[in-house]
Amino acid sequence: MRHNIRRPALALSAAALTALGTGHVASPLAAVLSVFIWLRFWNHTRWSLGLPVFTVLHGVAWELAYLGTVPLPSMARWPMFLGFSLVYGLVFLVHVSAMRRWNNVLASVALPCGFVIIELMSATFSPTGSWGSLSYTFLEWLPVAQIASVLGWVGITFFAVWVAALADFVVHNGIRTRSAIFGTATAIVLIATVTGFGYSRLASRPTVQQEARVALMHGPTIQENAGGEILRAHYLGWGMDDTQRAQQPALAAAYRQRMFEETMNARGDADLIVWSEALTWMCYDEEALWIEEGQNFCRDNSVMLLMAVSVFDPTRERLYLNKSILIDAQGEIAWEFLKARPVPGAWHVVGDGVLPAVDTELGRIGGAICYDMDFPSLLRQAGRSGTQLFLAPSSDDKAVRWMHVRMAIMRAIEQGFTLVRPTAFGVSVVGDPFGRRLVEKDAFARGGFVMQATVPMMSVSTVYSRVGDMFAWMCTVIFFAIVVTRMARTR
Repeated sequence: MRHNIRRPALALSAAALTALGTGHVASPLAAVLSVFIWLRFWNHTRWSLGLPVFTVLHGVAWELAYLGTVPLPSMARWPMFLGFSLVYGLVFLVHVSAMRRWNNVLASVALPCGFVIIELMSATFSPTGSWGSLSYTFLEWLPVAQIASVLGWVGITFFAVWVAALADFVVHNGIRTRSAIFGTATAIVLIATVTGFGYSRLASRPTVQQEARVALMHGPTIQENAGGEILRAHYLGWGMDDTQRAQQPALAAAYRQRMFEETMNARGDADLIVWSEALTWMCYDEEALWIEEGQNFCRDNSVMLLMAVSVFDPTRERLYLNKSILIDAQGEIAWEFLKARPVPGAWHVVGDGVLPAVDTELGRIGGAICYDMDFPSLLRQAGRSGTQLFLAPSSDDKAVRWMHVRMAIMRAIEQGFTLVRPTAFGVSVVGDPFGRRLVEKDAFARGGFVMQATVPMMSVSTVYSRVGDMFAWMCTVIFFAIVVTRMARTR
């Protein structure tokens, strides 16, 4: 009777904590407790019952955690969540089986290794990238987040899940047993090592040799002030008659002039101005005019400008180019970059995936666009190139804005650069290579759509930028070694 009550209570409690441990709420304590309580549930449940119950409840928890963030209909969203949950359930099943066979601290790494594999495979092969990773929950715990500079984002996931697995090992064996004492000591050493490294890295911030003044332009108000929404309707062909089509060149010229007036108003004393993703819309035959205007603006005002634009080209199979154009203070084009990773369902042309990195009078500057930041392996180019200042024009929506800014900041820790991320419909941020948010502004709060900041031109060498996902692949080998050994022993 007690088990009949305990199992549903454990499953429901774990599901509730799963919903609180990721996504919108993202409580680190809830994340660790959810894994621990799921383990308690699995320890008291046959796999034939545990797997379907876990899959359904975990899938429901993810639906609640990411409510309103997945741009898919429910008929597509639910299979995705349930599929991921089934895979996580199989990982729990492998872990519990291994612990029943060996019941030692070494076997307890099966669960964190399994979590790492799922996150690695998703980030490498899935169009959703690293979305759903447990690691982003821990970004507010900066000492713990510093592991990402060595092991990548999955190192944080491994740490959190192993702590939960060790806690389950201690409880399962009885607190006063020799095994439990060893498990407790392992957990203490693990936590002390990780947090000690984190505090040490945060305290050893190198001296900033150079700083730059940056102005971030973000939000729909700038487009509206310049008449951009009217022109977008023209570019998309919404309700255009012959009279409106004849007016389009004059309207486009006025829009262009107004946009650069807005840019001048935003400058202040900035050395570099950065537009948010797709801040301006233009037709393909107007792009050269926009670039020329941008070059003149930079040359006349001795300022650098990153133009983030949408260029519509009806002759292409995909409707538009989502690109950034960096112009230096002499009016020369430093780069033209096409967004490399499209959001699922997006219609833009996909770039070649080579991230720009150029030496300028301010220092070494690199960049990407919005969703590109969700793919750790892509961003490793920035760390390897020694990028000091990384420009990531973005555009979010209200539901995802806090989740997405955490993901971008994680890339700064992994690759050791200063992040500048102006974001329409989201959170604009300037962050240092240690994950500290130097300036932050929510587009949905009051205070305007321009942000200025003094940013450190800083490149901090990281192990992860050099060795990549070596740790994650080691976890993959360990996990499947456990699976094979367990199956061999069963026979």
